[in-house]
Amino acid sequence: MSTTACPISFEPKINSTLLRLNAIIYIIIVWSSVLLHQPLITLLLITIFISKNININAKCLLDYFNKLIIKTFSIKEHMIDPAPKKLANAMGLFGSLMIFLALYFELSIWYIPVGVMTLAFFLEATFDYCIGCKIYALSQKLKY
Repeated sequence: MSTTACPISFEPKINSTLLRLNAIIYIIIVWSSVLLHQPLITLLLITIFISKNININAKCLLDYFNKLIIKTFSIKEHMIDPAPKKLANAMGLFGSLMIFLALYFELSIWYIPVGVMTLAFFLEATFDYCIGCKIYALSQKLKY
């Protein structure tokens, strides 16, 4: 995946392979909260995205689990710039909050953020295509 590199970002690169494995688990979390109608399950995603928005390299339990999978199956790591993923994490946090509120208040519009997030996570996990990263790259082009 090629994304526009942030010229002023001094943060270390992040492992895209790890993020792709996380996306699979995010789909499971989102659908578990919907199918079990438990908005509190969505709080797990919210806390993950908050920690990742504060520090893109913050480690969560999923990262350690997925690093074990990468090591066990000798999956090649792919390092990328963190700046586009910050926007993607912010979008994930927003979507998670929308799902939580829709489920908590029993609103029937939960399927919109669930559908969008499932699509985004599926594209990330399957094709290494990050919608948030593409929006970030577009915003950088429009900026100049």
